[in-house]
Amino acid sequence: MAMKIKIYYDGECPFCRNYVRLVNIRRQVNSLELLDLRCEPELSRCFQKKGMDPDLGMIVDADGRLYHGRHAVSFLASFEVENSFLKALNRLLLSSALLSSITYFFMRLGRSATLFFIGKAGLLEGKSKASSLTIFSSLLGLFCILHFLVYAYHYRLPLYFTSYLIAGLGALLFFAPESRRIFAATIIVLLIDGVFHAPVFSNHTIIKNFLVLSVVVAVAVTWVKGQGEDYFFGIFSPVARCLLLIMYFFGVFHKLNSGFFDVSASCAPALWGEMPFYLDRISGQFFSYLLIYGTLIVELIIMVGLVYPKTRSLGVLAGISFHSMIALSGYALYAPFSMLTIALHSLFISSRRADAIIDSRRWRRFYAFIRRPLGVLVFLLLVGILWGLSYLGQYSSVGIVWVLAMVPIFMAVFFNKLEFEPDENAERVISKPYWLNVITLIFFINCFSPYLGLKTGQAVNMFANLRLEDGVSNHFIIGVPGPFGYVEDVVKLVDIEGATRLRYFMDEDLGLVYYSLLDYLERNPEARVSFDRNGESYSMVSFEELPVGDQDLLHPRWFRAWFSFIPVDFTSPKPCALDR
Repeated sequence: MAMKIKIYYDGECPFCRNYVRLVNIRRQVNSLELLDLRCEPELSRCFQKKGMDPDLGMIVDADGRLYHGRHAVSFLASFEVENSFLKALNRLLLSSALLSSITYFFMRLGRSATLFFIGKAGLLEGKSKASSLTIFSSLLGLFCILHFLVYAYHYRLPLYFTSYLIAGLGALLFFAPESRRIFAATIIVLLIDGVFHAPVFSNHTIIKNFLVLSVVVAVAVTWVKGQGEDYFFGIFSPVARCLLLIMYFFGVFHKLNSGFFDVSASCAPALWGEMPFYLDRISGQFFSYLLIYGTLIVELIIMVGLVYPKTRSLGVLAGISFHSMIALSGYALYAPFSMLTIALHSLFISSRRADAIIDSRRWRRFYAFIRRPLGVLVFLLLVGILWGLSYLGQYSSVGIVWVLAMVPIFMAVFFNKLEFEPDENAERVISKPYWLNVITLIFFINCFSPYLGLKTGQAVNMFANLRLEDGVSNHFIIGVPGPFGYVEDVVKLVDIEGATRLRYFMDEDLGLVYYSLLDYLERNPEARVSFDRNGESYSMVSFEELPVGDQDLLHPRWFRAWFSFIPVDFTSPKPCALDR
C-alpha cells in the first residue's frame, strides 16, 4: 500500500506504546513513522489548537489526513492482522461506530489508569506535581499508622481487617511515597474502614473521611477524562486545602460561646493542664484567659495566613507548630489529628518548592537512611514505642516521641528557605471542575449542622464547650438552633435493661438526643429503657413498644451512620469533656 503514515502517541504510556504492535502495519505501508509527543511538546500544543487533544487519544496522519482518538484506532485496526484471534476481536469491537466508541472509551480509561499508577502527567499538563503528591503521601502514611493506634487504644473501637491494613499500608506508603499503587491501595482501604467504623465522633475521622472522598472522586474524574497525575492533583488539592480552611474556621466559630470563655470550664486551660515538662504548672486566671484568647487568635491567624499566597509559607509553619504543641497534651491522643493536619498543610506548599524539597540533600539523605536496614530498625523501634505508650494511655508521652521523631521530616520538608512569591496552582482553593467543590460545601454544611438543629456528632465541634441542645444555646451569635428540631428533643434516662452502652449516660447524668435513643433501640431489640421526655415518662419500653410515629422517624441505617449526636451535658457552664 503506497501510503505514508505518522502516528503521534504518548511514549510514556506503555498502553499506547505497545498498541501498534497488535496490528501489522509496517509491512503494509510505504512509510511508517512513530513520533513520541513527550519529545515533541510543541506538536501537542499544535494539535490542541486544531481541536485534537493528544491526552484524549493518539493521532494518525495518513497522507495528510488526520485521525484522532477512536477514529485513529479504527483506522489502524483496518489493517490486516496476522493473528486470527486479534483479527476477530478487531472486527467485533470496531465493527460499528457505537462499539468503536465504547471500546475506545475503555482504552482511554486504561491509558489514564496507567499514567496515574506510573506517576506520569498528561501531555498538556505542564510542570509535574509529582513532588507535591509524594510529600503528601509520605505524611499520609505516617498518619495511617497513628490512625490505627488511636482507634485501637484510645477509642477502643472494634478493629476490622482493614484497620490492620491501614497501619501496614501506611508504613509502606511512608517508605515509598512515590508509589501511586500503594497510595491508591491506602485510600481504598481507608474508605472501606471508614464505612465499617461509622459513626465515629472524632475531628480527625470526619476530616479523614472527607479527604478520602475527595481523593476517590478526583481519581474517578481523572480516569474518565483520560488525564494523568497532574490533572488529579490539580483538582484534588484545592478541595483538600479548603477542608483545612473550613476546619480552622469552625475551630474558631464553634468556640464563640460562654463555656469556652469561662475559665472554670474552658477546654483551652483544660488541655494545657495535661502538658508535659512541668508546663502545666504555669497557671493562674490571667494565663487561662491568655490561653483562651490566644487559641482563637492563633487559629484565626493561621487560617488567614493560608488564604493569602504571600503569607502561605508562614501559615504552614504556624499551623504545624500549633498542632505539634497540641499533640503534647495528655488530655487525649492528639498525635493522629496533628499528623493529618500537617499532611493537609503540606498541600499549601507550591510545586516549585516541593520540587526543591524532593531534590534537597536533607530529603535525599533522610530517605537514604530510612531505607537502610538500620533505618528500618529505627522506624520499627519508634513505632513500637508509640504502640506501647498508646496501649498504656500515656498520650502526652506519645506526643513527645512523635514530635521528636518528626524533627528530621520537619527539617527536610518545612524548614527550607521560605518563599513569598505566589505559585499559580498553590493559590487555588477552588477546584475546577467547579462541581467538585460540592465536597467542600457538604463539609461546611456538616460542620454547621448543629446550628440548623441537625446532628451534633462529627461536626468538628469537639473541645469547644459548645451547647445547643434541649432548647438552650451558649453560642454568642447563634441562638436556639433551627429549622430542624432534632437537638431540641432530649431525653433523660432513668433505668435500663439489656442496654449496657446506655449505662454511661445514666451514671454520668447526661441527656441523650431522642433520635440517638431510637437508633440504639432499633439496633438492639432486646434492650429496654425507662426515660423522661418532654414531661412524659416511659417505663421499660423496647423499640417495638414505642409509638409507631416515633419509630418512623428513623432514617435507613446507612444514613444513620453519618447522622449522629454527642451526649448532652446539662451543666452550666458546659465543662470540657472528651465525649461531649
